[in-house]
Amino acid sequence: MQPSYSDSPRVRLSSRDFQLLRELVWKRFGLFVPDSRRRRFAALVFDRLNHLRMPEPIDYYHYLLWNEGRDQEITRLAEFLANHETYFLREPAQLVALFTELAPAFARRLREESRSLRVLSLGCSSGEEPYSMAMLERFYRAEHLAPSLEIHGADLCRGVLSVAAKGIYGASSFRKIEGSRAGLHSPSPISVQGLKRKYFDPLPHDHYKLRDSLRRVVRFHAVNILSGPEMYLMGRYDVIFCRNVFIYFEESMLLQALRNIYTSLHAGGYLFLGQSESLLGREQGFEPVPLQNTLAYRKVER
Repeated sequence: MQPSYSDSPRVRLSSRDFQLLRELVWKRFGLFVPDSRRRRFAALVFDRLNHLRMPEPIDYYHYLLWNEGRDQEITRLAEFLANHETYFLREPAQLVALFTELAPAFARRLREESRSLRVLSLGCSSGEEPYSMAMLERFYRAEHLAPSLEIHGADLCRGVLSVAAKGIYGASSFRKIEGSRAGLHSPSPISVQGLKRKYFDPLPHDHYKLRDSLRRVVRFHAVNILSGPEMYLMGRYDVIFCRNVFIYFEESMLLQALRNIYTSLHAGGYLFLGQSESLLGREQGFEPVPLQNTLAYRKVER
């Protein structure tokens, strides 16, 4: 639950405390808190001070530096700051390209290596993106010869991963599902009602639970994209989706994340970014590859 706001001086951070705390979060997670969000950040800090029974922000700063519970606490702080905006079939052209262009292209190589196509959704939030992949794999299975698919989702925040594991969603998660807009070519375009009917069971209060047959397809991981060791423990992938994550990073953190993604991709693997993101002008071992209705970045050996 997000902290409440107040005009009380009790939720006003001094310039020094604001700078110390936001720099700590930035160095650890790459999440930069702009001046425009200072009041929101202050409300969060004082909410945590009340919870931990601490008198001043500087005490909280020292706690985050040296207390044995610092890792769990700073991760909790980052969870509140991260943007978890997502919904099913977001930016569908990239999802379609995965199945109609990339998966068939990988098929021969993967058969020779006797393995599945490994796909990772970074910054997966509450799971709508990797679960969309699981649904579309079934949607396209009969139309395209493709290898079997192994889908993983990863996020910094354990809270949203818990939501993903449960697979229970409200109306906002279905708000932009339209077959015609999504570019899903089929005699029976995907619709909100069709999707719910096929893959979900209804719950009270206009919520829906994803069926176990699909929930079991996706594996979730708590991972900081800036941590190489955490990324590498998941193994290597053929395709990584990292959409609308870099827009919150400053350049140095973005480049660090890119290095970790590069190492986490198999040779010739692909990276998808959000529509407002680009690697153009950054020499980080990727080359742009135009696909039918979108753009991807392919790993090239340095």
